[in-house]
Amino acid sequence: MTRTMSESGIGRIEEQPKNGKGRRIELSRTAVEALRAHRETYGGHELVFATEKGTAVNSSNLVYRSFKPLLNLCGVPQIRFHDLRHTCATIRFIKGQHPKRVSDILGHN
Repeated sequence: MTRTMSESGIGRIEEQPKNGKGRRIELSRTAVEALRAHRETYGGHELVFATEKGTAVNSSNLVYRSFKPLLNLCGVPQIRFHDLRHTCATIRFIKGQHPKRVSDILGHN
């Protein structure tokens, strides 16, 4: 079952995706293998993004304990986590991917 998890003032909310079915994304073989290894590491836990214990990641912790320090370590400008979508699109355009394909991947159908 496809689900999304978000945080609100009352805690974490798990629900169906906005359109009721989610978005299909083609993954490379390497990505699929990494996700399978990730699942095995956390005892088959169903979350894609999880803590080392396999529990749901707190978004603030993700940004301030992991993402921002990684940007500093790499010496790249500070960007918002959401800006990674734009980075993904830019890289795909540079690699020659068709704009319609990039638009679909980003969910702009």
